[in-house]
Amino acid sequence: MSTQEQLPSRASSHDVIGVGVAFTLAGLYFMLGAAGYLPVTLASYELTDKSGFYKQNPGTDVSVTQMIRKTTEKSRGVRLGNFVQIRTIVDEEMENVWSGKKAPKEGLDAAVQRGNEQLERFEKANKT
Repeated sequence: MSTQEQLPSRASSHDVIGVGVAFTLAGLYFMLGAAGYLPVTLASYELTDKSGFYKQNPGTDVSVTQMIRKTTEKSRGVRLGNFVQIRTIVDEEMENVWSGKKAPKEGLDAAVQRGNEQLERFEKANKT
């Protein structure tokens, strides 16, 4: 029995929504496979899972399962006080290196020193 025979010819608009349009399953398969579409709703992921798409195409569900996974204290990413300021400092110092105004070691050392100053500032402002 083919996949087309196993599945309904059209998904309900409550199951698969993308930019306000209900996709046919063939259209959904194109969006998932060729275009790298990430299902917009949990219902569209579940419909695709029930259809066997993820079993037929191993690894295509990785992005979805990562998006719906519950976060923990250890999975929330890096916490860096004054991140935006430190990113700007690193960009400035690397630009000095790329433009020849500073030697690589000198630029990196300056980024570390200025970044540490920002971290100390953050630590003082956020004492518990």
